[in-house]
Amino acid sequence: MKINRTYSIDHWIAVELQKKPNQSRFVNDAIKNKLDGGSKTLEEAGARSLMIFLKNHKDCDQFTKRALESALKR
Repeated sequence: MKINRTYSIDHWIAVELQKKPNQSRFVNDAIKNKLDGGSKTLEEAGARSLMIFLKNHKDCDQFTKRALESALKR
């Protein structure tokens, strides 16, 4: 059985989520993975995930942030 829920998420997550073909399944799988205690190491994370994380990190300088935003638009 499926039920609808409304949650608040960061804007950048919503933008990235819109690029996924099946958003509900993606969110469901991500939540299940988190609830099961699953986590990826840096070696297992994809380049795109790492770029998104770095772009949104508080210590990321503006030059690097712009470069990452440009790369993520491709």
